[in-house]
Order: sequence, then C-alpha cells, then structure tokens
Amino acid sequence: MNLVNVKADSIRIGQPLPFTLRDEGGVMLANKGYVVRSRADLDQIVALRGELYIDVAESESHHRAYMGK
Repeated sequence: MNLVNVKADSIRIGQPLPFTLRDEGGVMLANKGYVVRSRADLDQIVALRGELYIDVAESESHHRAYMGK
C-alpha cells in the first residue's frame, strides 16, 4: 500500500467517499462509500487520528471527486 496525504478540505461533506480514508499507518478510518455527515465529524476524525491518507491506487477516484466529475 502506497499512501498519499489528502487535505481534509477536499473531503465532500454529505456525499459518499470515492475512496477509503486511512491514517498514516494505513489503518482504515472510513470505508469507500461512507458519508461524512458534517464538518464537525471530519474534524473529530482528524483530531483523533491525525492527517488523512488514501492509497495511491485510489488517487484517481479522489482526483475525479475533487474536480466534481
């Protein structure tokens, strides 16, 4: 698994994740398809686990989601 950092601001609130969110060690924080319901929920994940990462194999999904395509 090759992890890349994802900024919390790029996570769309109220929409299914197009990728699995992981912590720095690769531990799954939120599965693909999970809906982050509020900014407060996302902030809590970051506060408890630190920065967010995705597997580079899923980075194309992240890019498309971020660009809204």
